[in-house]
Amino acid sequence: IANSGIFEKEILASNLKLPMIAIRFFSNLVYSSDLGRDLLEAEYELLLSKVKLATPMAVGDVALAVAVTTFYLNLAVYCTSKSMLNKTETLDRGLTVVEELQKILSSFPTVDSKLTGTPLQQATEPVFRAVVGLGTILTGLKDEQIIMAAKDIFGVPATLNQLRAKGLVKEPRFHGLISEIMAALA
Repeated sequence: IANSGIFEKEILASNLKLPMIAIRFFSNLVYSSDLGRDLLEAEYELLLSKVKLATPMAVGDVALAVAVTTFYLNLAVYCTSKSMLNKTETLDRGLTVVEELQKILSSFPTVDSKLTGTPLQQATEPVFRAVVGLGTILTGLKDEQIIMAAKDIFGVPATLNQLRAKGLVKEPRFHGLISEIMAALA
């Protein structure tokens, strides 16, 4: 699937459904079985590189935004699982998740309260999944280097403030999450 051509620029520019479905498949590898997790491990760099190609397109498509943020959320949960906590690659993966989620979160448009904007301006589900993924890495790994990078390199506190200003985290389900992340970054 990853090498089928659906992540080529021409396809990404014309048909986001194919990469969205592929990314959903990649997300499910983590939870499907030991065989799925083994496949994720064997092809991690390839799968991540393909998701990164589609990530900038997520700002214009709700379904793709949900798929991409779910991929990173599932990767965050996987990184913080008992089997992964002591592996050397976990911290690098955690940093990647923080970096990619920060990029995605900073790209989401302001909420359109008049409901006349794009579907993504009405959808907070991708934002929610991205914030949960971010919180999972920061509170699950509790690594000083990741916390420092989140604050000083990736600007996560500023991104969370930007989300507030855009009206993307007004729902009650966000309040505890944002507080947890800010506490982890303190």
